[in-house]
Amino acid sequence: MDLEDLLERIKQADRDGETRLVLGDQGITELPAEIGNLSRLEQLVLFGNQLTDLPAGLGRLTNLTRL
Repeated sequence: MDLEDLLERIKQADRDGETRLVLGDQGITELPAEIGNLSRLEQLVLFGNQLTDLPAGLGRLTNLTRL
């Protein structure tokens, strides 16, 4: 998944008020800071990607119970 597609998924999840976002096995190497805008998010699924760092904005996800 390229950055443009990832940003669109994040924006759509925000518009829809999603509490769960599944991004597993998408070849993601970096999460954009916009992930921190998903204030309702309770679950963020990231397995099977190539992440080496997580954005500081992840700390704003105060409802997150599963990563």
